[in-house]
Amino acid sequence: MTTNNYQNYSLEDFLEDKYFRDWVKCPNEQTDEFWKSMQKQSPEKEAMIAQARLILLGFMVEEEVVSKENIDLLWQKVQQKQKLSVFYKNSQRPLFSKPSARMYSVAASLALLMVVSIVFWYNYIRFVPIVYQTKYGQMQTIVLPDGSKVMLNANSRLEIHKEWKETESRELSLVGEAFFEVEKKPATEQKFIVHTADLDVVVLGTSFNVSDRYAKTKVVLKEGAVTLKLNNKQGVRNEQEIVMQVGEMVEFSKKENKLVKQKVNAERYASWKENKLIFEDTPMREIALLIQENYGLEVSFEDESLAKRKITGTIPSQNLQILLSSLETIFDVKITQKNEKLILGK
Repeated sequence: MTTNNYQNYSLEDFLEDKYFRDWVKCPNEQTDEFWKSMQKQSPEKEAMIAQARLILLGFMVEEEVVSKENIDLLWQKVQQKQKLSVFYKNSQRPLFSKPSARMYSVAASLALLMVVSIVFWYNYIRFVPIVYQTKYGQMQTIVLPDGSKVMLNANSRLEIHKEWKETESRELSLVGEAFFEVEKKPATEQKFIVHTADLDVVVLGTSFNVSDRYAKTKVVLKEGAVTLKLNNKQGVRNEQEIVMQVGEMVEFSKKENKLVKQKVNAERYASWKENKLIFEDTPMREIALLIQENYGLEVSFEDESLAKRKITGTIPSQNLQILLSSLETIFDVKITQKNEKLILGK
């Protein structure tokens, strides 16, 4: 048995695999070592294996069906060992009577109910989405079931819609911000779809940044090509697909009901994943929103003129204090923190 045998397994394959089921039911040192090695070599399968184990551990039942003959044999043994008796209408009757047809019917109904319950819960758990959530100031790298990679920015949520199959699109939902490196599937031409509140980003294989914040959705394409479609949730009826080229940004504002496509520096919009922020004539008010969204701190200005100041340059962002110190030096301002608030003054 080699770990390569399981590279292309689906959830159903794991549930039906005897070697996997034996490991879940009766693990030993050898099987533990094998499955640890398998997950280490294929980290994209970890979530699927965990889900399969949960199903088997939660609903492990005996597969043997008790036949009518076995029930009769069991009854005979009980009768032989049973010494207690009761009297009824002056006649001695055994405490236990032979199972009737009605008892068989009840037993069959209970067995059927158990099977139906197991099938129901199996399908329920199967379609429960996998959710990744980051906190303020936290980033997370995620390897998806198809080998694609996602770097999730702070205060963001990624939800995988369902188990991915080769015959279906790879779909997930994003709230917040993330950078995607999508594995191409030339054999099946599987689409990779990122759903946001306002846009669906459809790709085959590429790298891009998606931000869904402040009632705006921004998609910046770094490599490859993507197609966008407006959702109808916001009342906009636009069936036309928007095709993006490398170095373009598409921004949709729900408040203004407006869509804009323009050329940008793609590196700037994905710089956060390298713990730095690249600014190009960026006003301080926009930086304040960035701090609020990524670190959970409310920013206010003692003088509104400070909010209009602009900056061009690169600032490290791996640490909040380093970021604030850099802003103080560049803008020649004093930043005071009071609990969950930052106050910028001269």
